[in-house]
Amino acid sequence: MAAIFSLLFTGVLCIVLYAVFLAVWVGALFVVHARHKLLYSLLSLPVFVVLLVSSFFWLTRPSAVFQDSFGFRPTPDVTGLQSSQWILGDCSIIYLHFKANPATVQRIVAKGLLPTGPGTA
Repeated sequence: MAAIFSLLFTGVLCIVLYAVFLAVWVGALFVVHARHKLLYSLLSLPVFVVLLVSSFFWLTRPSAVFQDSFGFRPTPDVTGLQSSQWILGDCSIIYLHFKANPATVQRIVAKGLLPTGPGTA
C-alpha cells in the first residue's frame, strides 16, 4: 500500500513540476514574441522529460551520491566508488561501496554511520 501512495506522490510531483515548467516556458515564448506558440508549447513536454531524466542521471552519479550522503566530496583516497540508488516518491534506498583510508572512514563514522565489510566488527 505504501508503494501505491509513493507512486501517486511521484506522479503528482511530476505534474506540478511540469505545470511550473510549462508556465515559465510559455511566458518565455511571449517575452521573445515567438511565432507558432502552440507548436513550441507542444515541444515543452519532450524538453521537460529530457531535463528530468538527465538531472536524475547527474544526481545519481556515485560521487554525487557520496557527497549527498556524507556531506563532503569523495577524497582522493576513496577508490572503487560504486553506488545504487532507488527512489520512489518520498522513499529511497541508497547503497554505496568504496574503499578509503581510516581517516575518511572516521569522518563518516563521526556522522553516525557504521562501517561494514572486511576488517570491521
